Amino acid sequence: MFGGEAGNDIITDFDVKTDVISFAFQVFQADGTFAGVLSHSQQVGTSVVISYPDWDGGTSTLTLSGIKLSALRADDFLFGT
Repeated sequence: MFGGEAGNDIITDFDVKTDVISFAFQVFQADGTFAGVLSHSQQVGTSVVISYPDWDGGTSTLTLSGIKLSALRADDFLFGT
Protein backbone atom coordinates (compact mmCIF):
# COMPACT_ATOMS: atom_id res chain seq x y z
CA MET A 1 0.00 0.00 0.00
CA PHE A 2 1.33 3.39 -0.98
CA GLY A 3 0.73 6.39 1.20
CA GLY A 4 2.22 8.77 3.64
CA GLU A 5 5.79 7.54 3.63
CA ALA A 6 8.28 9.74 1.84
CA GLY A 7 9.76 8.18 -1.25
CA ASN A 8 10.00 7.92 -4.97
CA ASP A 9 8.99 4.45 -6.09
CA ILE A 10 9.12 2.93 -9.56
CA ILE A 11 7.08 -0.03 -10.75
CA THR A 12 8.66 -1.48 -13.88
CA ASP A 13 6.29 -4.41 -14.49
CA PHE A 14 2.80 -3.00 -13.86
CA ASP A 15 0.18 -4.76 -16.00
CA VAL A 16 -3.03 -2.74 -16.47
CA LYS A 17 -4.92 -5.97 -17.17
CA THR A 18 -4.06 -7.82 -13.95
CA ASP A 19 -2.30 -5.62 -11.36
CA VAL A 20 -3.81 -3.31 -8.75
CA ILE A 21 -2.16 -0.46 -6.84
CA SER A 22 -3.38 0.21 -3.32
CA PHE A 23 -3.21 3.71 -1.86
CA ALA A 24 -3.97 4.67 1.72
CA PHE A 25 -7.23 6.63 1.56
CA GLN A 26 -5.71 9.72 3.18
CA VAL A 27 -3.16 10.08 0.38
CA PHE A 28 -5.70 11.81 -1.82
CA GLN A 29 -7.87 12.99 1.12
CA ALA A 30 -11.27 13.92 -0.30
CA ASP A 31 -10.11 12.69 -3.71
CA GLY A 32 -9.84 9.03 -2.66
CA THR A 33 -11.08 8.07 -6.11
CA PHE A 34 -9.74 7.27 -9.54
CA ALA A 35 -10.42 10.89 -10.53
CA GLY A 36 -8.17 11.92 -7.65
CA VAL A 37 -5.37 9.68 -8.93
CA LEU A 38 -5.73 11.11 -12.43
CA SER A 39 -5.61 14.68 -11.14
CA HIS A 40 -2.24 13.88 -9.52
CA SER A 41 -0.85 12.02 -12.56
CA GLN A 42 1.06 13.06 -15.61
CA GLN A 43 2.62 11.37 -18.60
CA VAL A 44 6.40 11.78 -18.50
CA GLY A 45 7.95 10.20 -21.57
CA THR A 46 6.95 6.54 -21.57
CA SER A 47 5.90 6.53 -17.91
CA VAL A 48 3.07 7.75 -15.71
CA VAL A 49 4.15 9.68 -12.62
CA ILE A 50 1.68 9.95 -9.74
CA SER A 51 2.60 12.62 -7.18
CA TYR A 52 1.09 12.63 -3.71
CA PRO A 53 1.72 14.36 -0.37
CA ASP A 54 3.71 12.49 2.24
CA TRP A 55 3.38 12.75 6.01
CA ASP A 56 6.33 15.10 6.47
CA GLY A 57 4.88 17.76 4.17
CA GLY A 58 6.85 16.81 1.08
CA THR A 59 5.83 15.11 -2.12
CA SER A 60 6.31 11.47 -2.99
CA THR A 61 6.01 9.90 -6.42
CA LEU A 62 5.01 6.57 -7.85
CA THR A 63 6.25 6.00 -11.40
CA LEU A 64 4.63 3.38 -13.61
CA SER A 65 7.31 2.66 -16.16
CA GLY A 66 6.18 1.90 -19.71
CA ILE A 67 2.53 2.80 -19.06
CA LYS A 68 0.36 5.33 -20.88
CA LEU A 69 -1.91 7.49 -18.74
CA SER A 70 -4.79 6.73 -21.11
CA ALA A 71 -4.41 2.99 -20.36
CA LEU A 72 -5.18 3.34 -16.65
CA ARG A 73 -8.64 2.36 -15.39
CA ALA A 74 -10.47 2.81 -12.11
CA ASP A 75 -10.11 -0.88 -11.31
CA ASP A 76 -6.32 -0.53 -11.39
CA PHE A 77 -6.54 1.18 -7.97
CA LEU A 78 -7.82 0.46 -4.48
CA PHE A 79 -8.10 2.89 -1.57
CA GLY A 80 -7.76 1.69 2.00
CA THR A 81 -7.00 3.02 5.46
